[in-house]
Amino acid sequence: MVGYELTMHLQQIDNQLTKLMKSYQDYQSMNKQQVPTISFIRHFLNAAGITFIIIAVTYAISLFFENAKAFIPYIALGQSILAISIYIIFAVKLQEGQANRSELWHQSQTANSIYELDQQRFEILQELAASSIPQNYVTPTAIKRMSQLVKSGKCMTIDECLARLSQETGSQKHKEEVNLIQYLQTISYH
Repeated sequence: MVGYELTMHLQQIDNQLTKLMKSYQDYQSMNKQQVPTISFIRHFLNAAGITFIIIAVTYAISLFFENAKAFIPYIALGQSILAISIYIIFAVKLQEGQANRSELWHQSQTANSIYELDQQRFEILQELAASSIPQNYVTPTAIKRMSQLVKSGKCMTIDECLARLSQETGSQKHKEEVNLIQYLQTISYH
């Protein structure tokens, strides 16, 4: 491949890599827990804090009323139960609202099922494997760099581009992309 044919091939690989990365991000977002949950300890601390504040405020107000001191423990207990009940209702509604929002967001982001995303990744990886570019250079960073080299006229064939790329120092991002694509190859193997 030379010149225009190489440019078109690199653009095709770049498009496939873009689809592959998008598919993998969609797959990851489907597998992640979308709703952050509040732990039981956090709920307990919130309820204890609310109870402490209510009891402290109730006793502070009772200092002004001499006749009400006999009923203050009952009033504080009733207020605490009411406040904790409201907190529980609020926490449940908040959890349901977050779950609904994340579900709607998730459905709008990915229209494909996990199986379809896996199939799409597998097909793209097969097409990338059929390319004449070695697998260690089939990464978004390397393909973009090769495209730049071809457009600037610094290389005309794949071998020249690979020689130029091998002379340049390997970036950490390129290594991470190689590892990611190798990982995708192992999990997408059918």
